[in-house]
Amino acid sequence: MTDKKRCDVCDSSAVELSTRQGFVGGWQWIWLCFDCGASVGCHPDTTTPLGLMAAPRTRYLRNLAHESFDPIWRTGLMSRERAKRWAAGQLGIIGEFHISWLDDRQLETLIALAQKYMMAKQPNDLFGAMRKEKERKQRPGQRQFMFNRRQAERRKGKR
Repeated sequence: MTDKKRCDVCDSSAVELSTRQGFVGGWQWIWLCFDCGASVGCHPDTTTPLGLMAAPRTRYLRNLAHESFDPIWRTGLMSRERAKRWAAGQLGIIGEFHISWLDDRQLETLIALAQKYMMAKQPNDLFGAMRKEKERKQRPGQRQFMFNRRQAERRKGKR
């Protein structure tokens, strides 16, 4: 199971590990580089990476980017596709937009842009949107698990 992938950060060998083998991070499978500490989770029930491997700082910025950006589309202020097109345009990205493909500078810019966008919304829009997001987070995790499973099944079918 080793040496199936090269590290996206330092280009050394990366090793595939299971969370059951000692790594705790919420993913069933991860790719982990023992040289630089970079890692990436995998799509549910697969060993397909969710994006590019990232060092700890980049993973931290990705989490902040999702916390800042995702409420824009999850609360209904924009559709998900429109929000992705908006972010791509703001960052000068042509083609597909994925947070997992951004470098540290782009992630920092996205975080600032998303926070600025949310602050510019009218209080009524923002409070209603925040309430919807809070309610969504309080739903049982099974719903998100089933969504992720359906997404993984769709991806498998497209290959």
